[in-house]
Amino acid sequence: MVEKRYAMASADQLHIEHFLSASCFSDHLTRTGIDLPTRELLTLSMLVALGGCEGHVKGRSPWRR
Repeated sequence: MVEKRYAMASADQLHIEHFLSASCFSDHLTRTGIDLPTRELLTLSMLVALGGCEGHVKGRSPWRR
């Protein structure tokens, strides 16, 4: 998905896509101190509390087997 968004981004928006992918995926998923299931539960809780984020909440985690 990330590579697809890079390919679709215009030259002046590519830096935003790089920032989003680093912020949303690599930085948060590689941090230590909290296991992945707890991290997912906290993320879901924050999205529900914000409201209007239903598009992010449907489906299973892509990192689960």
